Amino acid sequence: MPARKYCIKKSAASELLIKNATLITFDDGHPFFQPGNILVRDGIIQKVSEEEIPISNAIPILNLNRDYVVFPGFINAHNHIYSALARGVPLEKPPTDFSGVLENLWWRLDKALDEESVYYSACAAMMDALSGGTTSMIDHHSSPSFISGSLEILRQVADDFGVGINLCYEISDRDGKDKRDEALRENERMLEKNTDGAVSALVGLHASFTVSDETLKKAAELVQKYDTGIHIHLCEDRIDMQHSLKNYGMSPLQRLEKFGLLNEKSVLVHGVHLIEEDYALLKKYNPTLIHNPRSNMNNAVGTCDVQRLFAEEVRVGLGTDGMTSSLLPDISTAVWLLKHQTSDPASGFNETLQMLTQNNPGVYQRVTRKKAGRIAPGYSADFAIFHYPSPTPFSPETWLGHLFFAISGQNPVYTITNGQIRYDHGCFPGIDLAQFSENSRKVSRKLWSRM
Repeated sequence: MPARKYCIKKSAASELLIKNATLITFDDGHPFFQPGNILVRDGIIQKVSEEEIPISNAIPILNLNRDYVVFPGFINAHNHIYSALARGVPLEKPPTDFSGVLENLWWRLDKALDEESVYYSACAAMMDALSGGTTSMIDHHSSPSFISGSLEILRQVADDFGVGINLCYEISDRDGKDKRDEALRENERMLEKNTDGAVSALVGLHASFTVSDETLKKAAELVQKYDTGIHIHLCEDRIDMQHSLKNYGMSPLQRLEKFGLLNEKSVLVHGVHLIEEDYALLKKYNPTLIHNPRSNMNNAVGTCDVQRLFAEEVRVGLGTDGMTSSLLPDISTAVWLLKHQTSDPASGFNETLQMLTQNNPGVYQRVTRKKAGRIAPGYSADFAIFHYPSPTPFSPETWLGHLFFAISGQNPVYTITNGQIRYDHGCFPGIDLAQFSENSRKVSRKLWSRM
């Protein structure tokens, strides 16, 4: 497989001016500009203003109008890049419960992944993310037949596409100690690179019911050595809680506490089936719990008690769990699911707004040390720009309704990361999308044949 086969072409310019657009900044200090202007230099936002920004003639200008709405690039707080080539995969035995979903689909898929299919999965995931305005993600990877070097491929592809990323490899005992130890080493290889600030990593764990106490102890050694957190599936299905209570006499979250694996950098995913004692632990250690509404619905596992988590002041983020790499569909789904869950038509808006605008940028900054998810000076110049000639008034009081009811169902016309246009009206500059798709289909067929 040729290295760096697909790479989005970058502009030679180090500066960019976006003019005359409507800006939704996610910045409490000045959340709405209409029209607004953004000056970018060396990938960082320099100035945001309603006033004209003086520039030299050499600076490239994206001259828009009020019908173009600019959001900060969206952040996907939990993703599985490796799932990108699973779309449409035929299953001989459709699963009837969550164990069947894992055993008949995901554990067969991840074992079938090789270097080539990991690479194409990564490229496909980056295109999916950018086409939906998602510019950063926290990823959780697994490819037991190709562990060593797998995270470096993801890091390289994310760099080639300009997508910000936090990485980990899923440690599990389900494939034996040799694979577990190789997974530990793969996490450490990426953690060792954290020191230069160019990459970021967590310690990946699958779920409590597939990891032994010995494995949790080894993971804790990495967490302490590198001052990082874990990224783990927590009580996605009842099986996780039942297994832990039966075999260890405590909940999965209590097991994590026992081994010192809970801290504010830890990313805990799902939290659908918690016990009463778990809420106090979440509040005590201040990790981020990631809600994945469409995935939970798809796997029929239930949904976390978002209202209870907010009432307990637990930080809740929003992810896709690999359903897509673009966060857009889960933004509106989070709203509707919470309304349905609570039978309360007034719920959903405020909780999803906080997940999207505060908690996702917050957890991403904690685990990467990178300022993203705001349109404000000093933040990464990541933008999702939609052409949205609204049929009704678009204002500081109404924009959220427009996002949930309309914009979240569209694709942006431009996605920009680090001040560079990465997605432009359905195209990725420098990439032959038709040729990539043809090649990716060939790789997918080979991958499926190994499942």
